[in-house]
Amino acid sequence: MNDTAEDIRKRIIEAAKVRFEHFGYNKTSMAEIAEDCDMSPGNLYRYFRNKLNIAESLMRIVHDELNDTLTKAVEQDGLSASQQLETLIIAELKETWRLIHRFPTLREPAHQITAQRPMLWYELKNTVLELKARIIRKGNENGEFNVPDPLKAAALIRAATFKYFFPQTNTPTSLEELVTEARGVVNLLITGLRR
Repeated sequence: MNDTAEDIRKRIIEAAKVRFEHFGYNKTSMAEIAEDCDMSPGNLYRYFRNKLNIAESLMRIVHDELNDTLTKAVEQDGLSASQQLETLIIAELKETWRLIHRFPTLREPAHQITAQRPMLWYELKNTVLELKARIIRKGNENGEFNVPDPLKAAALIRAATFKYFFPQTNTPTSLEELVTEARGVVNLLITGLRR
């Protein structure tokens, strides 16, 4: 049975992920990825123009998995908007912490994408921003919050809690200390949303 183009793309992304995890983005070449896929470098270029395109596809997969995890965390039955917001920030902290520990060289392709494809980075960040705004809208609807501009409030919450998004890049603090600190910050923010 012949592989579809999508199957081949997935195989290339997986091979690149293994290389990026082991050697890092900067020390991985297209020829090495092609060799790991048992194909010629020329054939690899039929599926991806360059290594950054592979990294972009990988980052989209990682982001989609993260977004699915965060969405499931906040959609638990019976959570108030305040509880959903706290759950989201803590889940974001724990999941991004876990990602960096599982895939420590994730920073390299992330930095490349931030520098060379800033619109992709904004697109990925805005997905979680919209989830925060949706929670705030829910809080407005049920009388829990009084926020005239949920999207702006979500952006401010993102700014106030950015330290907890891939925290190892921002602080040497332990996960346990960060969770405690993040809960305090979220509770302070929720108090402001209620006014």
